[in-house]
Amino acid sequence: MAKKTIKQRAAAIIADERTYDESTREAVYNALTSKAADLTECVRRAEAGETILDLIGEQAKLDFAAQSIIDLFVVEEVPGFLKLAIEAALDRAAELAGVTIWEEEEGYSLRAMADLFAMTGGNFSLRKSDGAELADLLSKILRHPSVPTDLFNVVGEAVNSLNDAIDHDSPEHIEYALRAFERKEKEGQKKSA
Repeated sequence: MAKKTIKQRAAAIIADERTYDESTREAVYNALTSKAADLTECVRRAEAGETILDLIGEQAKLDFAAQSIIDLFVVEEVPGFLKLAIEAALDRAAELAGVTIWEEEEGYSLRAMADLFAMTGGNFSLRKSDGAELADLLSKILRHPSVPTDLFNVVGEAVNSLNDAIDHDSPEHIEYALRAFERKEKEGQKKSA
């Protein structure tokens, strides 16, 4: 019986869901398909029964996510208000995590942003409170007297398109409208008093 090659042994590990956990199989797969990883060492450790964390593949995913976000800032078709919202969310997350993602000379740091994504479990989403903060920022843009007309129009169009997507006769929308009306009515009473 011929001795199996390292690539054949790696393929056997990747296919064996009973013996090897998902992380180990993914690490071996990434070592097999990447020139950066030491395939022989990875296979030897897996066959010895070690659980191998897929740090190389995970780092590549985080780097790709960070680069994708950074690339959004140079695409002309991405509306300015969206870039501002992403920037505000990144800055807030970086502040909370204690990570400096902006370097004065180079701009956004790919490595620091990937580290930020790793700290947040790879999930970067706006929580409800951040959504409320974004709504407040958009409202300030629309109400500020010195906002350039082009910016006002872009933000206004975006807000209107969100408004068009709302089911206006849904209970949630009606409840929100009633609360907004009540709040405005109270503000009017305070001003007249």
